Amino acid sequence: MHLAISGSSRKKSSTQKALNSLKKFMPNSVEYEIYNGIEKLPHFNRDLDNDEPPVEVQEYRELLSRADGVIICTPEYIKGVPGVLKNALEWLVSSAELNTKPVAVITASCDGENAHQALQLNLSMLNANVFDG
Repeated sequence: MHLAISGSSRKKSSTQKALNSLKKFMPNSVEYEIYNGIEKLPHFNRDLDNDEPPVEVQEYRELLSRADGVIICTPEYIKGVPGVLKNALEWLVSSAELNTKPVAVITASCDGENAHQALQLNLSMLNANVFDG
């Protein structure tokens, strides 16, 4: 299964549209799922990141664990990634869901260079296997 994550919580965002369009190009043999719960994740709190994190975090981590690969599509907000996406990544610091997992990064923004670089830096800290380009 390939899991796609939109870096925006807007239902009609350019990132959501890009991921929906990408689904049309996936071969029928590829299971492709778009995770739409990013805005439901609680604000990261190290005190909650224990043996029983919030249910939303457990479900999110389980989806990532089952994924063979991950696609993250982000807009650029004030020269970086949106807080909701950064929050989602922070919930993965103490777990190993992205450790060596193949990850593709798409920036859905007019320029987006800063968000792209920031996201790649964040993913490197999680030891994700980010595709170049």
